[in-house]
Amino acid sequence: MKKDLTLLLFNIMGIDFGMDVEPVKAMGHVDALVDGKSGIIWFHEKINLPRPPVVYEFPRALRIETGKKRFYLIIDKPRDMPLVIPIKEIKPFPVLVEQFLHATPLWAVCPINGRILLLVDPLKMCR
Repeated sequence: MKKDLTLLLFNIMGIDFGMDVEPVKAMGHVDALVDGKSGIIWFHEKINLPRPPVVYEFPRALRIETGKKRFYLIIDKPRDMPLVIPIKEIKPFPVLVEQFLHATPLWAVCPINGRILLLVDPLKMCR
């Protein structure tokens, strides 16, 4: 059983997110993606950010691969260093909040340096 989870951290509109680095195979510039290429998913569209318009300051494309799934996930302001956190630090969403998140790829929270990090399941992005 895993004791730690290695996360890629990023921030969109002041909200901190983290996702498991395992399915992330590459990171590149969004401009490098060919226009009209299938399999491009904008992160904010999958989590329904409540503050339109969403502004990406430093967008990056993550190539996500696992099994037969392969797609590009557009995130903003990734941090260079992955963060290893103990599994025991991960907390479920409160019941009242969880009911509003069942259709999103958000699955838990983790307090980091006085801030709340929302954890994302990247494989739920392509549904």
